[in-house]
Amino acid sequence: MQSARPERATSSAPREISSWSRARDSSAWAWFLDTPRTEAISATSSSYHDLYAVGGQVFALYDEPPKQQAMIAVLTNAADPSLARVVVDPNAMNPQGTTAIDWFVPSPDGKWVAVSLSDNGSEDGTLHVFDVMSGKEVGEPIAPSRPETLQRDTERPKRHDKH
Repeated sequence: MQSARPERATSSAPREISSWSRARDSSAWAWFLDTPRTEAISATSSSYHDLYAVGGQVFALYDEPPKQQAMIAVLTNAADPSLARVVVDPNAMNPQGTTAIDWFVPSPDGKWVAVSLSDNGSEDGTLHVFDVMSGKEVGEPIAPSRPETLQRDTERPKRHDKH
């Protein structure tokens, strides 16, 4: 089966972020294309993007028109879209549809997901950490946030302050 991999424009991103993003996408897509349910997800590929394969799960941004903003969904290792579960839904947080996910990073074990949320197109995101099982926010938000401010460990994403 041939699957068209969606491409994103990254020309405005710093080179190291673009390289990191391409490597992450390549790794997730390699896992995805090797799963037995690839055809089912490919049929809805316009809905799922920015894939992460961690902790026996696939994390993805999920678009569901007419909702204004993408949501973070988790698929099981069966990669069956009908079993996807939304973990973070900015549309439910802000019914006006002006809160968006800038970026997200699941913990290596898939128990938590760090999410940068911004309002009104500002891209001045605030970092939130959510428990993947409950979908509830853990701890206090940290503002402003950027992906390079996170340090990964085996327990939970943490802010990495540069001194």
